[in-house]
Amino acid sequence: MKYSITILLNLILSLAAVLDAQEIEGEWSTFQYTDSGKVEVIYDLKTEGDNLVGKVTTNEIEYKIENGYVNGNTISFKITYGDIDVYHTGYLLRDQLLISTRYQGNTASFTLNRSTK
Repeated sequence: MKYSITILLNLILSLAAVLDAQEIEGEWSTFQYTDSGKVEVIYDLKTEGDNLVGKVTTNEIEYKIENGYVNGNTISFKITYGDIDVYHTGYLLRDQLLISTRYQGNTASFTLNRSTK
């Protein structure tokens, strides 16, 4: 009996992780303010099992997602901007992704909204 309950709980938790990963897939966007003005940043996210792949696009420049990982409703990955590695961690909360980045001793946080395009 105990063994059956453990198997059932593991199955439910595995299914929840798959559903969360599927909810992360898609196009997400935010706006950032630079010296040049307001810039839209688009995150195109896809999952392959527990791997996160895709790209980040801004000003028509694409950055490939590297070392991406999905675990339930959390994600992590990096993009390389010139010679700067920008590390991202995120948390899916309803229909938003809460993102924290770190790069060269700096940190930033922002919210991605699911794109309606």
